[in-house]
Amino acid sequence: MSTSTERPIANAPAWLMEAAKRPQGASKASKVRSITTATSAGIEGPPILEGSRDDTLASIAGRLHDGTRSLDDLAAQLLEINAQRCEPPLPDQQVLKVARSIHRREPCTPGRPKEVDELVGVLSDYWHGQTWKKLAKKSEARFARALIREGHKFGKRVPMGLRVEKSFRQMAEILGVHRNTVTNLVRRAKQTGWLRQDNAGRRGEQSGAFVLVDPRQFCDTDNQAGAVGEGVTSLSRLPEKPLNVADLTTSHHRHRGLVGYSKEHTLCVFEAYGPQDRVSAAKLLGWARPRDLERLHLEPLCELGLLEKQGDIYAVAGDYRERQEGVLGEEYSTVQPRVRRERSVEGRNLYVVGESGIVASEAERLRLAEEQHARERDGYRNRAASYADPHYVNVGADGYIGDLERVGELSETDIRTLEAIEAFEGRYGRGSFRWDRASCKELFYSSSEGIWPEPEELRRIRDYLAATAGAA
Repeated sequence: MSTSTERPIANAPAWLMEAAKRPQGASKASKVRSITTATSAGIEGPPILEGSRDDTLASIAGRLHDGTRSLDDLAAQLLEINAQRCEPPLPDQQVLKVARSIHRREPCTPGRPKEVDELVGVLSDYWHGQTWKKLAKKSEARFARALIREGHKFGKRVPMGLRVEKSFRQMAEILGVHRNTVTNLVRRAKQTGWLRQDNAGRRGEQSGAFVLVDPRQFCDTDNQAGAVGEGVTSLSRLPEKPLNVADLTTSHHRHRGLVGYSKEHTLCVFEAYGPQDRVSAAKLLGWARPRDLERLHLEPLCELGLLEKQGDIYAVAGDYRERQEGVLGEEYSTVQPRVRRERSVEGRNLYVVGESGIVASEAERLRLAEEQHARERDGYRNRAASYADPHYVNVGADGYIGDLERVGELSETDIRTLEAIEAFEGRYGRGSFRWDRASCKELFYSSSEGIWPEPEELRRIRDYLAATAGAA
């Protein structure tokens, strides 16, 4: 009797038979076809449909931001891609917002020529070789560091040095200062010799360019510390090789903020040179008394969490970037009393105490500055369609000279001020009164009545003098 339990083999499923018959290379081909191809970064490409326009344009901007394009060039290319491929196109303001957001980040590839990296290294050594004493030099140090960093991203090598295509307004946003401050910084840097301007070929709304002069082409002795020994120059007197200036992550802090200009420079030195005691740090920063540096800078920075102290050694915190973001997001007040003079109904001068300034964080102040600069740019671009504003003394006028009210006679107070100015110029010479705050101060101490005119009063007197001179 057979006890075998063998059964016939069942037929394989149909899907398994199809897979066995399929060629071996077919599965690889299907995998290759399943991979999503990279988005085309040119004008010619597939249409970008609604729902994916923001993400696709951000991806394209990231590929275009390779370290060779300025913000204006990147925005112009994105606007053209948006007009040709997006269905429907996004608003221009949204595209510019994407361009600014991507341009703030590091370039996607180190697409910089070797000669640019080599020159950035020389400029970094020059920056570390300077002493940058006093607050004015600290401002120059911030300006130079920002230009070196921007030049490392998308600068171009020219015979004189490193060309950085940036406008005054863009540098003001980066540094968190007014445009007039950038103008003064450029003037002082040109006098020192390490900066030039290059506006050749500039048209319309295009940004100008700054040129960081190659330190090997000029000699700066105005801001150098005394060197001892033969062959010691500004590029060879460094105690050790510090971190490249372009690689420093210390943020630019605003004046009168929680950190300020001077402490910002101290943070840069600690980030570049590593842990230091107060004596070594004072020598690098040019402080005569290390205890003053510790009391005024090191201890406050430790309280903010940006520096850490272990024994006698100070160093930047391990999570330095995160702590910087926390400081930038912390609110502080710049509100301060301000005295202004007003005229009463009876014609008397009244001194009114008001307040000026806001309570906001540095990040919020940067956002407000960017919005203000955006409005100024839009106003400049649309200036042909903008009408003249009515004059504040003649509500309803269209702003043209024919609709303005004529300047009337001066009040008794203005007449006394004008007589004091004429007496001042009679004593010190014609043209000695320069109509500024310094001249008002001199007038106050020289006049027997102690007259100190306000800016509005000076404007009225000058308008009166201009009107009477024209009538004569």
